[in-house]
Amino acid sequence: MSEVKGYRSRYTGGWEPTKGDVKEREAWEREHGFNRGCGQRSENGLYVTVGTSPLGCPIEDFLIDPVISWSGGQLRAPMFVEDSKGTVHIILGVGATYYPFVPDFVEEARNHGVSKRVPRNFNIERLTPDKSKLLLAHPRAIPRFEYETDCTCPKHNEKPHECIGFLWSLSCLKDFGKVHSVGIDEKYPIVALIKTPSCFYHVTVPQKPETFIDNYSSGIFLAFPLSICKFEYVNRQKQIPPKLKERIEKTKFRLECVPR
Repeated sequence: MSEVKGYRSRYTGGWEPTKGDVKEREAWEREHGFNRGCGQRSENGLYVTVGTSPLGCPIEDFLIDPVISWSGGQLRAPMFVEDSKGTVHIILGVGATYYPFVPDFVEEARNHGVSKRVPRNFNIERLTPDKSKLLLAHPRAIPRFEYETDCTCPKHNEKPHECIGFLWSLSCLKDFGKVHSVGIDEKYPIVALIKTPSCFYHVTVPQKPETFIDNYSSGIFLAFPLSICKFEYVNRQKQIPPKLKERIEKTKFRLECVPR
C-alpha cells in the first residue's frame, strides 16, 4: 500500500486528502475508469441525479446527523413519505450488496454525484420541486453495538450523540472484495485505505470493536432538496418517450436525455 500522508479532517473522522492523494486518485481513475458501485446505467432507464460543482455545497451539508431510523421495510422501489407539513418526499434505498457501508455511497457522491434509478411510471406528480426532498436510506446506517472511535462530527454537533461520522471508521472492519476493499498502512496502522469501484478514501481505525459486527439497523442518512436534482433519461438516440417527457415537464422538474 502507498504511504498515507495527510492531516486529520474535520469531516467524517477520516483524513483530508493532500495534493498527493488527489493525484493518486486521479491516476487510479484513469487506470480503472469510472464505474459506480451499482454498475453502469441502463438504456431507456430514468434516473434522479444530483450533480457536482466546484461552486456547490460540500456533501456534509446534506448528511443527516444523527441518522433517522427507517422501519418501513426493504426499499426495493421508491416510496413516498409525508412530513408533518403535508409535503411529500421520495425515499430510495442504497443496497448493501454494492455499497456495503454508508461512506461507500457518500464518497462516491462526493466525487461523482448521485444517480439513482426510478421506475418510469412512478408517481412524480406527488412531488413538489421547491419543497420535496430526495431521501436515501441504507441497511447499515445505525450501529447496534458498542464502539469507540476518534472523529470530529461532520455536522459540527458538539453535543454527545450517535454521530454519522463514526460510520467511516467502522467501515474498515470488513473487507468485501472488489466492492469494498480494506488495507491498513504499515507505517500508519491507525489509518485504513478503502477502495470501491468508483473511488477510494482514508479512515481512522476504531479502537473498539476490533472485528466486524454485522448488527446494524436501517436509517436515512442523506437528504437532497429536489430543487437541486435533475431527472435523466438514458437513450443513445437522445429520444425521450413523449408521455414521460410531458409528465415530468408538467411537474416543473428538470429533465435531460443523456447517451449513458
